[in-house]
Amino acid sequence: MGCSYEATFLEDQGGWELLEQAENHHRGVSLLARAMVHYSCQELCRILYLLIPLLERGDEKHKITATAFYVELLQMEQVRRIPEEYSLGRMVEGLNHQDPIMKVLSIRGLAILARRTEKNAKVQALLPSMVKGLKSMDGLLVVEAAHNLKTIFKGQDRKLTDSSVYVEMLQILLPHFSDSRENVRSSCINLYGKVVQKLRSPCTPAMEEQLISTLVPLLLIMQEGNAKVSQKCIKTLFRCSCIMAWELPKRAYSRKSWDNQPQTVAKICKYLVTTHQDSTFTFLSQSLEYAKNSRASLRKYSVMFIGSLVPCMESIMTEDRLNEVKAALENLRHDPEASVCIYAAQAQDHILASCWRNSWPLPHGDSWVCDPATTHRWSPSCENLPTSHQQRSWIMQALGSWKMSLKQ
Repeated sequence: MGCSYEATFLEDQGGWELLEQAENHHRGVSLLARAMVHYSCQELCRILYLLIPLLERGDEKHKITATAFYVELLQMEQVRRIPEEYSLGRMVEGLNHQDPIMKVLSIRGLAILARRTEKNAKVQALLPSMVKGLKSMDGLLVVEAAHNLKTIFKGQDRKLTDSSVYVEMLQILLPHFSDSRENVRSSCINLYGKVVQKLRSPCTPAMEEQLISTLVPLLLIMQEGNAKVSQKCIKTLFRCSCIMAWELPKRAYSRKSWDNQPQTVAKICKYLVTTHQDSTFTFLSQSLEYAKNSRASLRKYSVMFIGSLVPCMESIMTEDRLNEVKAALENLRHDPEASVCIYAAQAQDHILASCWRNSWPLPHGDSWVCDPATTHRWSPSCENLPTSHQQRSWIMQALGSWKMSLKQ
């Protein structure tokens, strides 16, 4: 066909490699079709009319390839002459398809159709269905679909917009904050902030609850040590603070490590418990969940956070939740990452020092110094105490393990 420009473009963008990979095949096809549209390939009209019957009766095996190509051709002027059932109707059907890739391609098609004035209102009415389709979807597909949804959101009349669609979009993006892939985490956090900017006062209870549930994930992920992701967290946290009129401690927006700033963590926790007391147990559940994350940095800072949060909850803590914290910290003292073990021991120590000292089952081989008046005559020298009577012995054991691991 003599499409040298298209071939060069595809090579520069890694399109041939995408076409070879099962999980990225539809992206490679879309890239090829976009290049052909951009360079006005003469065969496109012929391909367009050949694809329509293929989409109707074609082999299920080739449906994704055909749909990915067809969706990009919706940008052509000739599509205006096609009956609506083959353009808008086809995309609406795709929203209910079992294959999530077909849903994502349909959202892309609707975003293209929304650019046309005569189709915009009909596409806007489909927003709730588009957003619902993103539930339980892989993070990369969510990011791909969300970028196209942004185009549709831009065309909305702010005065007429139902905030429930935005809130549902935020609910879908939040779980992907902890995705193992940096590009997914970064994109979802950034998109979350963009959607928050669309929200308008007064805040509904659902909106408020959703934004409050974002606080702990953003604060913890900000600490994970990835500059790009941390910057997105700061921007999104600031946008949430603006819409909710939060007055977070200034250092909450800092990327500086919490390692040498326990007072910063304590201030943040005190603010959260004081300002959002009804959500305190949500904060605790989230931090306990992040303490199970596969990334050691998140486990470490979650443990730090728990160690400062629990003492602030003394007046509302239940026995069941305290037992959950005890079990989690005890497990984390045996974490494969030495620094997590140390922080877990310090968190236990911090909680014990401030409250519930008598209710905490002591680790094997460790005990707190008993009241000397009831046990023995007090000696000012710690060296005279048995090992089992020395405070923080488990911290020293964890430090010893860490030193040994560094030598190895």
